[in-house]
Amino acid sequence: MKNYWTIVITEGDYEPWYFLDGWEENIKEKMVFEHKQDAIEKYLELLKLYKLRYNHSEERGLSIFGFWNEGEEVYCEACDEYLQIFHGLLFFENDSIYDFEKDEESKGTLLRTINEYHLEDYNF
Repeated sequence: MKNYWTIVITEGDYEPWYFLDGWEENIKEKMVFEHKQDAIEKYLELLKLYKLRYNHSEERGLSIFGFWNEGEEVYCEACDEYLQIFHGLLFFENDSIYDFEKDEESKGTLLRTINEYHLEDYNF
């Protein structure tokens, strides 16, 4: 079986690293790539764009990023309160979150871009 690479963009009222039941309903867009390098280039482009668009961000292992702006909320009738909206960027190999720790070359490329675009508020 040939590997494929997927970037998933999510939007929801909880952080994108929580894969709660039904998390797939938060998927806004899915991009599938045949070549890892093409997927990484697009992922980097999106990271730069989202860093400019959103004031706050957090990551989990380079493969899951969450972005948000204070005050971008949605009302939850079930909990009778407003909830923060989070925008997620997720990087998959096949159907699993990709582990950049096992790919020094790609990890290095991501870290250089993070430094170049002053994304250093991430905790690597």
